[in-house]
Amino acid sequence: MSLKHPMSVDTYVERTARHARLIVVRALGGASYFHYALEALHAVAARQGALIAVLPGDSKPDPGLTPFSNVALDDLNGLWSYLIEGGDANSRLFLAYAGSMLSGVDKPQPALPLMKAGIWWPGLGVIGVEEWRRVTGSATLPASRVAAPPLSARPTSPPQGGRLTCREDLRLQRSPPLWGRCPTGQRGISPHAPTIAISFYRALVQSGETRPVEAMIDALLAEGIRPLPVFAYSLKTPYPRHPRERLCRDDAGCRHQYDGLCSIRPGRRSAADGA
Repeated sequence: MSLKHPMSVDTYVERTARHARLIVVRALGGASYFHYALEALHAVAARQGALIAVLPGDSKPDPGLTPFSNVALDDLNGLWSYLIEGGDANSRLFLAYAGSMLSGVDKPQPALPLMKAGIWWPGLGVIGVEEWRRVTGSATLPASRVAAPPLSARPTSPPQGGRLTCREDLRLQRSPPLWGRCPTGQRGISPHAPTIAISFYRALVQSGETRPVEAMIDALLAEGIRPLPVFAYSLKTPYPRHPRERLCRDDAGCRHQYDGLCSIRPGRRSAADGA
């Protein structure tokens, strides 16, 4: 949605905003960038008897946005805190808080802090080192995958005139992986399996856009490799006891694959890895 031109703002207000009971705006860059839009949204909220909360688009306070809101300062800060921390849980709490503003029911719990760096796992969110060891130790895959042939030697289509067996189907590297559907030969990942760290930006956890990371985790599990998905606010910032550092230094077979940050050759150390 683009609201750069006053006409597009007027159209949005007439078609959408005037029907809302609560309008929440995140203005990245301050009021001066969106002055016409903020004035129009504030005016329609006043005209329709709706609530409007205008919040900064980042983690820095912006008092210049407050005059465009008509809700209490505590409610502004409450909504903003969920968006600053981000993540699935805080997104649900944000919606619950917004609903409580309209219904008058008790407010939900405060925002859950999201660490600057940590381990993330599908379905579990941010987890600790020991939980990661437990989760990867109990992950199941067909026993045939542990000694699977290299990708270059795998078939790319079913045998002519026939159907793929479960083992052959697994070798096609389909998406999503099908190894969890095979009825026999499943076991946990070997404790001696190599570990590959997947490093990605904390912003992906904040926004919930983690599907590329999940696909990489599935692909590694399907190969009998232990994934270590770690996120960080920035590679330039040193983090005490970063999980990637702690685990990879204890595992001689650990390799790094940076997703959305940078790439290095397996086995080589980067400046972010420290001494």
